Amino acid sequence: MAKNFTVESSSFIPRIKADFDRSLLLVGGFFLLTLFLKIGLKIPLPKELFLLLLFILFLASLLMFFSRKFSEKEPEKIIVFHFGYGIFQMILLTVVIYYTGGITWITPVFYSFTIINAFWIYPRNLAILMLSWCSTLLVSLTILQ
Repeated sequence: MAKNFTVESSSFIPRIKADFDRSLLLVGGFFLLTLFLKIGLKIPLPKELFLLLLFILFLASLLMFFSRKFSEKEPEKIIVFHFGYGIFQMILLTVVIYYTGGITWITPVFYSFTIINAFWIYPRNLAILMLSWCSTLLVSLTILQ
């Protein structure tokens, strides 16, 4: 039984590696876009936003390094670490959304991207948990506004 779980969980590892690569590109691009908006177009954005984006970029780089190093040995831990990273990243995304204008902007789309991505990356039970987590954060952001 444990052997089947290892084989099943190792099938998620290539998707997780691809998601880390994509995450680095997306967060890096978003950081450069916000930098351009602040410097080039003189839009007042809080300094905390840049620190938050740098923190997300650093965390994704660190977890990508560990996932590449330990993916063959312990695939279950890589799935759990990536899921925890996704949960934490959604909290930080909610803070970024709150700083950049809140719910009135197009930001609920970012939650839907995460939900769709979760059903592609994780097993069904973790994807449903991510769906409920994103829904809870979106509702709390709406209430805070």
